[in-house]
Amino acid sequence: MKTLTISMSAILLLSSLLFAEDANTYYHMGAQGYIGGKLGEAIAAVERGLELEPGHPELQALYEKLKEQQEQQQQNQHDRETVDMTMRKV
Repeated sequence: MKTLTISMSAILLLSSLLFAEDANTYYHMGAQGYIGGKLGEAIAAVERGLELEPGHPELQALYEKLKEQQEQQQQNQHDRETVDMTMRKV
């Protein structure tokens, strides 16, 4: 049942992306993605919103937050890989 829920969520997000009309819609989609832990989808939505309205202050702020989160995740992944490599040498 959980797989079905995830699939429906993905379908709803995709349809929202296809039919979004303005920057505010993309802002809300990006915020939902962020809250739901779907960083890639959130960034994609915010980037599309910024294409439509580059000066949108809320989108700009959310974009910065998302990029910071992405960098943190990448750093955490790098740190985990470094620890794993170190542990293998021991």
